[in-house]
Order: sequence, then structure tokens, then C-alpha cells
Amino acid sequence: MKPSALKNHYYKDVAVDYEKNRSHSRKWQAEQRVVEDLLRGLPAGTRLIDVPVGTGRFLPFYTQKNFIVEGIDISADMLGMARQQESIGNLSLTLNTGDIFALAHRDGNFDAAVCMRFLNLVSTPAMEKALTELGRVAPKAVIAGIRHLVPLQTLDLSTPEGISTLLRQIVSRITKRLQGKITLHRPEQIQSAFDKAGLTVLRKECVERRADGTEYFIYVLQRAV
Repeated sequence: MKPSALKNHYYKDVAVDYEKNRSHSRKWQAEQRVVEDLLRGLPAGTRLIDVPVGTGRFLPFYTQKNFIVEGIDISADMLGMARQQESIGNLSLTLNTGDIFALAHRDGNFDAAVCMRFLNLVSTPAMEKALTELGRVAPKAVIAGIRHLVPLQTLDLSTPEGISTLLRQIVSRITKRLQGKITLHRPEQIQSAFDKAGLTVLRKECVERRADGTEYFIYVLQRAV
């Protein structure tokens, strides 16, 4: 999906129903568990930027640690849903519309950044640009979720299972490209984006493996000094 189209996609009913339509899925629940676990490792009072903050699904976790949070989203309607979160009354929180590719903050303004369910909505060059901005404003820790294709070298193409996985990957890539909504980055593209953004992987957790030959990981990244 082109970045310019995102603002017009997540509004009205899409924003209102966003969490309701996803929160019961295994992927959503696994994301919640992994992100909550990763946030436990951050000290109380951490300055954190969540972009895109969406409906504010992680705000209760931030409240538990007394984080100082800025939530950024390109959609005013999604921010409106975030403002309805019950936990925000006990949280030092600012919610603003903004652009992940041009964050209005100085270098190192935050201790940590969270970026979930965004980096597969954009092209590989746009993913690299977003990661560069996140690493710039939060060099100590960037928590980001990215789905990728299972590397071909890990598939045993001498077996029916390996061939089946490869075929499912091909079908999935064609389908996603035709839909124009999701980009399935290759692992080497993701690593290259990390390198170009000056980010190193401190930790990664597998959230989901799908029959379509893809895997979804949440990474903890740090900008190299």
C-alpha cells in the first residue's frame, strides 16, 4: 500500500471496527503477549513513542510501567479510538497525528519506539526509511513487527512438504501483490533494511508461522553507535 493511501484507509468504520475485528485472533493475542514481555525489560518512566499507535492497544501495558508516551498516527479516526482507552487517565500520554517517515522530534528524544502492523503495509524502501526514522528518535530500542517469507534455503524441495510450502509462497506473493495492501519482504531485504538504518538485532520472537510459507517476528533493535 502506498504511504499516501494509508491516511484514507484507516478512517470511519475501519477505525471503529479495527480492534473488534482482530483482537480474538491468535496472531493478535500472541502479539500482545510478546510485546508485554518485551516491555517488562524497560525501566519505569521510559520515554516511548508508539507509531502508528492505532487504537492504542498497548496503552494498558505502558500504564503498568508509568511510561511517558507519545502516540503518533496518520489517521485522526484511529487516534479518536485510542483516546477512548480506559487506561489513558493514568498515563502520561500525548496523541498526535504525524508521519512515521518524518517524525517531528530531535535525535534520541525517546528511550524506545514501538512499531507494529505497519512495516508490511509499505514497500521495502519505505520500510527502510521508517526504520531509519525510528532508530533516529529512539536509538536504544526499537520494537518492530515484520512478516517475511520463509527463506528458500530452509525448504527441503526434495520433499512434498517443501514443494508445497514453496508453491504456497508463490501464490501468497502473487495474491498480496495483486491486492496491493501487504508487502511480503524477503529475509535478506529485512536484514538489508536493518543494516542501512544502522540497526542491530538484540532479540527476536516468532509470533506466527503460517501455512502460506511466511513467518512473523517481533524484533528488538538498537542503533549501532
